[in-house]
Amino acid sequence: MNTRSAAPAPPPEPAKAEAQGSLAATCIRALLDRAGLPRHRHSAHIGGLLSLSYHQAHRRMTGIAPWSLEELQTVATHHGETLVDLFGEQKSADYETALLIAGPLRVTCRLWPGQPLAQHRPGDLIAIKGGSEWVVMVAGDTPTPQACTVRRLIIEPKPDRPRRFAILDDDIDVARSLAAGLVELGFEATAFATEAQLEAALQFDSFDAYVVDWVLPTGTAEALVAKLRSQSATCPIALLTGKAGTKDVDEKALVAAIEEHGLLFLQKPVTASIAASQFSAAFANR
Repeated sequence: MNTRSAAPAPPPEPAKAEAQGSLAATCIRALLDRAGLPRHRHSAHIGGLLSLSYHQAHRRMTGIAPWSLEELQTVATHHGETLVDLFGEQKSADYETALLIAGPLRVTCRLWPGQPLAQHRPGDLIAIKGGSEWVVMVAGDTPTPQACTVRRLIIEPKPDRPRRFAILDDDIDVARSLAAGLVELGFEATAFATEAQLEAALQFDSFDAYVVDWVLPTGTAEALVAKLRSQSATCPIALLTGKAGTKDVDEKALVAAIEEHGLLFLQKPVTASIAASQFSAAFANR
């Protein structure tokens, strides 16, 4: 009889564990940036929220220690987001939240820092990291040590009003349900049952984004989408259908419309939180 005990399970692969921890930490940092919390307070905030010591929280924030699903859910819920929001599009995977200083002006911006500068000229736009904070400024006559180039900079003030959605679906209950869900998330949304209703509204009103049912009683929404895109090259538009993969939908035509007009795609049934996550990423990438 073999009395040897089973070998213990091997520990997680370090590289994989570190990658997972790093991704979670990156997304949590992005969430706290969106919440307006200064970087130097991130670890203390997480420690208080999750009843962790500062050391334990800091290890999570730096990607050294792994996050549990429950911890991620707790942080996301506390800040009014879902796990889909938290990880959707990895919203802050390659940019830093920075402060742009131009004379008396102080503006929060998104920064994609470049390579360190060996030297720079007066008037160059440079990025400097002090601790965990980034500052973007115009270089003066005195050389600035540890300055980096600015690959990309986006200044996007928060809108004075919520984003406004138009939802078109010939099943008005579907349109109203999605509109109500978006309103609960802080957006404005109006439901329409026909193209004529939407086009009539557009004569007197405007919207920041559209959700359009691909299969309408009059045919596909291709002509309507083309018209909306001609009015705005950057306005996010999503096609909605529950018939993809069936004989009711010509997938080649659907894919062609998505590619030609730069559209999002939502599959019925879709929740407001999933739709909002996709649109938030689209707004950020405009």
